[in-house]
Amino acid sequence: MLNSGKKDIINQCRTYILFIYLDTDGNIVIGQLGSYHFYKGSYTYVGSSKKNINKRIERHLKKEKKFFWHIDYFLQRAEVKDIWVGEKEESEVARILVTELEIPVYGFGSTDKVRDKSHLFFGNPSKKLIKEMGFTRFVVCENNQ
Repeated sequence: MLNSGKKDIINQCRTYILFIYLDTDGNIVIGQLGSYHFYKGSYTYVGSSKKNINKRIERHLKKEKKFFWHIDYFLQRAEVKDIWVGEKEESEVARILVTELEIPVYGFGSTDKVRDKSHLFFGNPSKKLIKEMGFTRFVVCENNQ
C-alpha cells in the first residue's frame, strides 16, 4: 500500500492528478476509442475514486493488469512521475485544465462525464495552479512496478 505520510488528508480525497511522461512519439490503441498518435512529452490525467483512492493509485502504477480504463492503455507506454490528491470534483478540475492545456484525445477518461471534453491533457499545469485547487502532493514516483 502506498504511504504518503498524510493519511488523514488522503482519506478525505476523492480526486487525483497523475503527472505522466511519455518518452517516445507513437500510436497507442486506447480501448474502444481507437488508435491515436501521442507525442513525446508530459501529460496530465485527472481521475477519481469513490472509495479507497490508495488502491486506485496503486493500480495505475502497476504495468501488469487487466485493461479497464482508458488510462490503463496509455500507462502501458508512459510512466507516472508525480501524483497529487484533493477534494475538488474531477469534472471541475478537468474544466480548469482544459483552459490551460491541450487535449490529445477527446473523450479520454470522460465517457461517463458527457460534459467533460477529456480527462487527459498534453502538458503540465503549474504546481501553483494545482495547489490553488487544493491538491496535495501524494507521492513522487521514481519507477513503476
